[in-house]
Amino acid sequence: MITRRATSWTGTSFYAVICALFAGQSLGWLWPATEAPSDRPDDWDMGLQVPSGVYLIDLDLHKIPVYSGGEPAGFRVSYTGIVSLGLPHPQEFRVLFDSGSGQLIVPSSSCVSEVCLKHSRYNMSDFSSSRFVQMDGRLTPAGSTPEQVVIQFGQGQVRGQMVRERVCAGRRIDSQSGENATGSLYAAEDSACVEMNTVIANELSASPFAAFPFDGIVGLGLPPLSLTPEFSFFGALYARGHLQQRRFGMYLAESGEGSELALGGINPARLSAQLQWTNVVQPEQGHWQVDIIGVHVGDKTLDICRGGGCRGVIDTGTTQLAFPSPHEKDILEMLTVPAGNIQDCRFIESHPLILIELRSFNITLQPEDYMRQLPAFAQPGVNAIPAEKQEKLCKPRVVGVNMPTAIGAKTFILGQPLLHRYYTVYDLDGPQVGFALAVQGDAAPKGRLPADDLRGSLPRAQRPEAEE
Repeated sequence: MITRRATSWTGTSFYAVICALFAGQSLGWLWPATEAPSDRPDDWDMGLQVPSGVYLIDLDLHKIPVYSGGEPAGFRVSYTGIVSLGLPHPQEFRVLFDSGSGQLIVPSSSCVSEVCLKHSRYNMSDFSSSRFVQMDGRLTPAGSTPEQVVIQFGQGQVRGQMVRERVCAGRRIDSQSGENATGSLYAAEDSACVEMNTVIANELSASPFAAFPFDGIVGLGLPPLSLTPEFSFFGALYARGHLQQRRFGMYLAESGEGSELALGGINPARLSAQLQWTNVVQPEQGHWQVDIIGVHVGDKTLDICRGGGCRGVIDTGTTQLAFPSPHEKDILEMLTVPAGNIQDCRFIESHPLILIELRSFNITLQPEDYMRQLPAFAQPGVNAIPAEKQEKLCKPRVVGVNMPTAIGAKTFILGQPLLHRYYTVYDLDGPQVGFALAVQGDAAPKGRLPADDLRGSLPRAQRPEAEE
């Protein structure tokens, strides 16, 4: 999910509105890859153990089938983890960790809609640690009406109140052995715990909360996406001294096995090569946004970036690759083929690489990364033709998106197809984003591997052959 921020006043209540959008020049000379900050150790070289001071949050894969004509046509996919709120008896919530938003949101017990009743709900009266707060972070005076916040997600929205609460997540890595600490999620010495400002929603729309299993959202965007710094879980942890580094790493295995979020560093056992870094552009917008020099499909170069100005937002909450409309039609036309007898389109033969050329290096996606798993009907919704007689197509996980002018008309959203192949690291001190090919599944390498082992090295940018 990608958010932009606006505010307005209504009477004596302050409403913050955040709109979430669900949604080539000559290649020229390339700069060498940017190195990791010089004052930090190379995480890859630390014995392939998680450095001390890092907290790991396990992420579970959820795949909900979507049906067309009575047959499964795809999946709604999300990766969720657990956070706990409150004292003395914390309550667990399953949340989406979203690099495209900035707040921690969970539903309130005061929400009794059908959508809310599907989820765990927070009851403020159950906890001694909760306090109403205002937008500026001050406690709400006794007897005053709590301020309200409205957060809009595409066609849906969340409305709620702001509450200061104790939040815990993850498991600490033991500084001596590098092994996971044991114990309760609620123990401060084992989990990353912080008092912070949260949004407790008393209204949830059906989109997206009725369609997905997560109760709420933990935003991991840059500081401008948060209502104030106190609403950022990661920011609050670092500000209170719980994290040694202002970075986090995300690993999303397509199988789900071993998926995790690392707070305060990375898990080098999930990397098959060293990280390569590229700077965030326009960080004042709050997005993990990088320059894109060109996009290539096999030996063809898409026209959209020939004149420059392309960017890509790395978004952990987006399941697709979103191309600026109407340019998604070009890639859909190139990569959509009859399914025939193919049952899994990810393993279709003869499909080309998608190469996304960043400022410092290339990102490459294989068909197994960018193709939808299940064939889809060529004419969805046509009931007059029996399902067994309808043509099916293999299609890429590509959609179109129209971004606000402030973000840029040539902005791509780089979601799960990229994140399945690459371990990504989000460093606030650059700010910059790091990429390394991920070790797939729960298996971790026993020692440092040559750059061309496992799934290959992260290739440097190269000029494709000229088109005919």
